[in-house]
Amino acid sequence: MKIDLTTKILDTKGEPVKTEDASVVMLGLLIEQAVLNPEESDKAERKSKDFALWYDKIKDKTEADLTSEDITHIKKRVYGIYPTLWAGQVDMILEGKTFKLKK
Repeated sequence: MKIDLTTKILDTKGEPVKTEDASVVMLGLLIEQAVLNPEESDKAERKSKDFALWYDKIKDKTEADLTSEDITHIKKRVYGIYPTLWAGQVDMILEGKTFKLKK
């Protein structure tokens, strides 16, 4: 599935989340951090797969072609390290849904 890695992550008011240096937080950054920060129980094989996922499909890209296995793994990781609002948005985007807040 093709995923737009430049999709902005929004706060509870529908505004783009920004980093400390005022950069907009995008989907690609959250996926990158999720796969490059191993869980304590990760073995070398899992770390190698995560590195390959990042290097081959995420690094320096604006769009990623992810397998269902990639998506399942990324969703597991984001729910483990990010606030629910961010993880939920990543989940929706990876499922092909659009996250919008009603005004």
